[in-house]
Amino acid sequence: MAIVVDCREPPGLPALVETHWEPVLVRRLSVGDVSVGRVLVERKEAHDFVMCLRSGRLFRQVYSLRGASARPLVILEGDPYALVGPDHVRSLKGALLSLLTGYGIPVLRTRDLENTAESLIQIAHQESKRAGRRAWKGQLDEAPGGSPCPARAPPPDPRALSILEALPDVGPVRPMRSSVASDPSTRS
Repeated sequence: MAIVVDCREPPGLPALVETHWEPVLVRRLSVGDVSVGRVLVERKEAHDFVMCLRSGRLFRQVYSLRGASARPLVILEGDPYALVGPDHVRSLKGALLSLLTGYGIPVLRTRDLENTAESLIQIAHQESKRAGRRAWKGQLDEAPGGSPCPARAPPPDPRALSILEALPDVGPVRPMRSSVASDPSTRS
């Protein structure tokens, strides 16, 4: 299983990953910064995270990430709390929680680029094992950017469900119409 690193990432990242994993491919990714099996990673240094949050770009990026991968992940390098004043700590914490609870995207905090590379190698090991088990079971999926991965369907929108359930003969439980019950010769 290859680890694909976007060509716009620091050149040190592929070099660090290559010390413990092969192959590492450097290519342009349309979404995300690193692709490992089903996992698509958006890597943010603390300063970039804060700047993207302030500009509003962060949530556009994670929205695209969520749509492109069955297993999106944000890796946050460094301490963003050290970069904001006490008045903005709550906003930063809210943004991190929103990624998890609103977008369903976990955030993995790492110390630095080396720690990020170690995490990517661990993800590659886990994805390789899972891919082997899926192949053994006859289930195939491709990396993000290829054919769609089997992903869990998003939960239904409660408003849409209530509108649909208001229609005649549509609802959480639809009555069965039996051909036996509608046949007049079977009535007693």
